[in-house]
Amino acid sequence: MEAVAPRCTVCKGNDEWRLQMRDCGHTVCAACGLSLLKQSVKLGKARVKCPKRKCTARIHPNDVDALLDEHNRVLLHHITAEDLIWLREENMKNVMTYALGGASRIRRCPNCHEMYGQRPGCNYVRCADSRCQTKFCWTCGKEQTSWQHFGNNEMCRVGWDDIWQGTWLFRCLLTTNPCCLICISPIVWLLFFICIPLYVWFSFPYYTGRRLLRWMREKSCNEKVAIAIIVLITPLFLAIGMVLALLSMFWVLGLWYAFAVLTLCKCIPIVNKAFDLLDLLQCFAGLVGLDEWRKIIRDSKEQRELMHIDKDHRNAERNERFPEPLGTHFALHSPLLKVSTC
Repeated sequence: MEAVAPRCTVCKGNDEWRLQMRDCGHTVCAACGLSLLKQSVKLGKARVKCPKRKCTARIHPNDVDALLDEHNRVLLHHITAEDLIWLREENMKNVMTYALGGASRIRRCPNCHEMYGQRPGCNYVRCADSRCQTKFCWTCGKEQTSWQHFGNNEMCRVGWDDIWQGTWLFRCLLTTNPCCLICISPIVWLLFFICIPLYVWFSFPYYTGRRLLRWMREKSCNEKVAIAIIVLITPLFLAIGMVLALLSMFWVLGLWYAFAVLTLCKCIPIVNKAFDLLDLLQCFAGLVGLDEWRKIIRDSKEQRELMHIDKDHRNAERNERFPEPLGTHFALHSPLLKVSTC
């Protein structure tokens, strides 16, 4: 006797392609499965609940991929290829948002729109994309090119890990022997009074031109015309950069004065002994496993954050119900599927 194929859990039909879900064993047809995923995307759900009323299981990610497989020709009888691709991309965005703890715990790069999760102590973020490298503030999400943003904005504050990473040169000088500081003084002078002004002079046209080109692209300006305009106004940018380089000499004089004061202070025997004592304390901390204190603090904060995220996930999935029954009457070709992706 031939075995009867299981019917769809929603529409009770058995006359078309169906998928038996691996976690609960219930079956769903192509039309009902796509309708279920579409409604889940509309509600921002990442873990899709089984359509059977009394079943609390979640559809396995591999089953979701099978329902969104653009190479499955049967699915194209119920949805267009473009809408299927859009549905898969939107579902992936929901999954990434869910994995990072929700929309309140993520930020997007203001330039390339890559998604990032929060890292304890880090509020001054640099995009990891090598083609982007945009710096932005985690609190407000806006692009920022300098630390002045944190001093001018009451809501945005620099993180403790930002301060630690930003003061690496100062910490290196504090732990350097005073004789070495005296020996490298000519190199430091060359760096301060020649390299820094040259960097200011040539970096201003480069970064200004790159920003201007990005703005022209956003305004749909012709690429060749935009490049020609930037080339024509580059001499003006160079002239402005030269003025800024001359003005930076006042800042360089302040840096040189601070370096000279630090070198003279470290030449005082009592001060030098105090720094030697700090080095011994650092070595002792390494012996007892406290030299990676930053990693310990960050890991503990991240673990507590993961516990909160897991608790939020369990509360959100407990006794979850869809607001309306699913069925083949739910239209697949709706304005929702026509929204452009970011």
